Amino acid sequence: MQYDAPSYELDETRTIKPVTCTKERPRTTGNEARFLIARKVDGVFGLFISFKDTIKEKWEGHERYERRNVSLGNGIVFSAEKCGFVRILLDVYRVRGYLTASWSRRSILKEFLSRLKNKIPGYKIQQYVTDESFSAISNLPTDGLV
Repeated sequence: MQYDAPSYELDETRTIKPVTCTKERPRTTGNEARFLIARKVDGVFGLFISFKDTIKEKWEGHERYERRNVSLGNGIVFSAEKCGFVRILLDVYRVRGYLTASWSRRSILKEFLSRLKNKIPGYKIQQYVTDESFSAISNLPTDGLV
């Protein structure tokens, strides 16, 4: 399958640990935070596979949906949570067949995902912050912080 040139750039020069759950609240040193913080939504976990003009959704419990004439990028696999009719994009797993695990997580979570904001109705982007006090309050059920 031939893919179009991407309309974004990812910083692959740095690698940091992927997002993980923590028992303790992260501490900052100076003005730079060591961790990104997010509110974990208590929904159904799934994957989005975005093609040139189609999005395929695969959710726990074997639910499947396909949306035509919409796209979040060609050849991109996202992790997501679904709460009712709201879908929240959490992370990017693959871009055109390449795993993103070795890429800078901060670049993906803070820069790339934020560029997709409000592209398609019903889709939201997980907000990642360096300080819990900057995290927006949501009316969606949550499991706490990650």
